[in-house]
Amino acid sequence: MPRTSKFITFKLPFVKKVQINKQTFSNILGLLIATSAFLAYLSYVKTGTVLVLINDILVYWFGVLSILLPTFVLLVSTHFF
Repeated sequence: MPRTSKFITFKLPFVKKVQINKQTFSNILGLLIATSAFLAYLSYVKTGTVLVLINDILVYWFGVLSILLPTFVLLVSTHFF
């Protein structure tokens, strides 16, 4: 059985080689998804132009069920931790 790598390697133009642990990458991804869910929850307060825009987009695309979308996204983000 072949060995699996514990690191993900990125080649960026300004850095020769970046190695990051797979678990760290997964945690960062989960944190970004959870943050987007919390922003969607905050958009229901309707204060600030960005939050009002996020709320309008959610209500336009999902209607009354738009309150369930941040809940679902938050549940999906827990998979990455």
